[in-house]
Amino acid sequence: MQIIAGACLMLLFAPFWVAHRDSFHLMLYGLLMHAYGLMFVLSAARNLYLQGQIDYSAPVLEIQRRLTVLRMWRLKEALLYGITGCFIWIPLVLVVFEWLGADVWLNAPSVVWGFIASGVACLALMCGIVRWSRSPGRERLRASLENSSVGRSVHNVQSMLEEILRFEQE
Repeated sequence: MQIIAGACLMLLFAPFWVAHRDSFHLMLYGLLMHAYGLMFVLSAARNLYLQGQIDYSAPVLEIQRRLTVLRMWRLKEALLYGITGCFIWIPLVLVVFEWLGADVWLNAPSVVWGFIASGVACLALMCGIVRWSRSPGRERLRASLENSSVGRSVHNVQSMLEEILRFEQE
């Protein structure tokens, strides 16, 4: 689904930025949205590749190693989407206004700067929450944030493998 969504974003915004090559700011909005669609496609492809590398008939330690690689990728991916999520709505809104016939940058650049300031505030809040979750006494919050970023299926498989290892050790 993510690959399809990314391809749709790219198909939707490629004609926009191509049609606005003469206007740098409009072309930039379209390129940013196009790049966001590409990010969707590439990150989904990476996830599928890493999932395909897991051989469930391999020894448990090898499966755990592969799952750890997938888990680390998913954490990096969550951070990437968190950062871009603070800002990607801005070019989307500006493209929609352009489609409606209003060039916000030309008519009200202070509005665009306000959008950017709110994106920076969002990023600061996100970074603050992540940092706060890493302080002593917040281990459950940190684990919860990480597990929600990694996904339930990866977490469940890791738990199952840990249970198998405990069983083998007994």
